[in-house]
Amino acid sequence: MPDSPEHPRPEPAPPHRPTPPDPADSGGANFPGGTEYPIGDRAPGGYHYAEPPPPPPEPAPVDDPDPAPVAAERFRRDTPARRKAIPPMRGRGHWRLGISTALFVMAAAGAADYIEVGTRAVWHVLFWGLLAGAALTEVYRERRNGWEPAARWPWPAAAVIGTIGAEVLVALLDSPAVIAGSAVVMGIGLVLVMLFG
Repeated sequence: MPDSPEHPRPEPAPPHRPTPPDPADSGGANFPGGTEYPIGDRAPGGYHYAEPPPPPPEPAPVDDPDPAPVAAERFRRDTPARRKAIPPMRGRGHWRLGISTALFVMAAAGAADYIEVGTRAVWHVLFWGLLAGAALTEVYRERRNGWEPAARWPWPAAAVIGTIGAEVLVALLDSPAVIAGSAVVMGIGLVLVMLFG
């Protein structure tokens, strides 16, 4: 189309040259570390650098609750229990009396060759006195505890049997034989006690 003064041809626009970005407008060229945007700030497009983790919160002081009660304290009585006296039990039989009599016979007959006759007589008197004291103690316990009276004959019988048995052994055997026999009898008695006692 020919140019006309009324319709001149438009001149072509000069080519667009991109201008370099201004460091003041870039928003981050002057930050340390060469980062374009400061750490933590949001960058264009929704991207942002990782923020440093916050310090852990300090634990709040918790008051220690009351300690749990011990099992023994939970079941402890508030009121003291009534004291009940245990009644004394009465011994069965006269085995102490029999053992004491046998030991006296062994001792008196085994020492007959080494002591005077008068000394042996004093031993008999002491033996009778011990039996009398034991009998009186038994009677006192019966009255104090309200027990039924037991037989009294074992005490004098033990005194008579002990005296006669010791003198018979002195007349028939010498002291070494009595001592050896006494050791055998005591050994047998100890075995029986360990088996059935």
